[in-house]
Amino acid sequence: MDLNKYKNLLFQKIKSQISLWFESKDLYYIENLEVYRFLHSIHGSSGTIQLGGLHQLSGRLMNLIEETNQKKWEREELSTFLDDLISLTYEYEDFDEIEKNKELRQGENVPLIQIIDDDVSMLILLKDTLEEQGWMVVANTEPKKAMSQYFDLNPDCVIIDIHLQGINGFQVLDDLQNHNNQQFVPKIITSQLNDRKTRITAYKLGADDFIEKPIDLEELTVRIERLLKRKKLYDQAVLLNERSPLEITKKTLFVSVIDDDAIIRTILVRILKIMDFDHYELDFEAFEDGLQFFESKRLDKSGEHFLILDGVMPVMDGIEILQKVKKVEKERNIHVLMLTGRKSESDIERALKLGADDYVTKPFSIKELQARIERLIKRMK
Repeated sequence: MDLNKYKNLLFQKIKSQISLWFESKDLYYIENLEVYRFLHSIHGSSGTIQLGGLHQLSGRLMNLIEETNQKKWEREELSTFLDDLISLTYEYEDFDEIEKNKELRQGENVPLIQIIDDDVSMLILLKDTLEEQGWMVVANTEPKKAMSQYFDLNPDCVIIDIHLQGINGFQVLDDLQNHNNQQFVPKIITSQLNDRKTRITAYKLGADDFIEKPIDLEELTVRIERLLKRKKLYDQAVLLNERSPLEITKKTLFVSVIDDDAIIRTILVRILKIMDFDHYELDFEAFEDGLQFFESKRLDKSGEHFLILDGVMPVMDGIEILQKVKKVEKERNIHVLMLTGRKSESDIERALKLGADDYVTKPFSIKELQARIERLIKRMK
């Protein structure tokens, strides 16, 4: 008997209840009996359809509360109480796909690689390959956006293709080198041309390495690793000569989660609550769809904005939201992380052209997403 249909129905039931409890503007308290019955229902159903972990967890949570207790739960308190159940539901729903994904290496100092290439097929291939090494990768098809992202995120290595639309890759290399502020950021030029003149020009403009297309992916990863080791030694030497840092005044970063999945919204809000940064104070809010987000006038708030945006939603999908955001981006400093289940290169290309700083393909590991958000924000200036 195929149990997948019944598992999906249970997941949808959990999502609907979570959405009702934590996102209804008119609901301030939840009756204890309602919580108990919710857990009791999950306990029975999950055991029947062989979701052992969910069965055990819901039973354990039931034992922590009494059916006859007249307690009224505040939403914040209940959200904390159900944290593990919400996370496990998400992991169960996408378990097979998540197991195939390789998580980022643990630790805050995982290297950040920036790729600038308007060949989307190549860009996706390189991003996937390098992230399998445990590195974090941001990708750009637009040179102007890439330049802005370079100064915002301070990458550890940059890969630039010579043949970019509207601008020569050498110009991007030259601009980055001229504004490097005495930092050492390794730069790799990729090109279908491998003649002597092209290589010499690249090195004169500041390239640290030159790789001919088609790229040998194994060789590329070895070369990047070598350059990252050089950068680490350079950074350590600079750190020894630095004076004691001055006290930093925290700025407000407006973080908006826009996703129609109640489980993912709840998880992301929980993640954001525990994040702490030296230079930012987070002001976060979650929205069910793009229309709700724009009606809130949140982008009118003066300061930097960070959007965590689902690519596929009813009412207004991620691409439509990006199109509207792009119109106000000149007036606001807006960073966008796209959560997308779309496999189409054209969708990824449109998202990047419209200003997305990075994308993560659903389903994803919660730990990986948390690490990515933290590292992106820590690198923002």
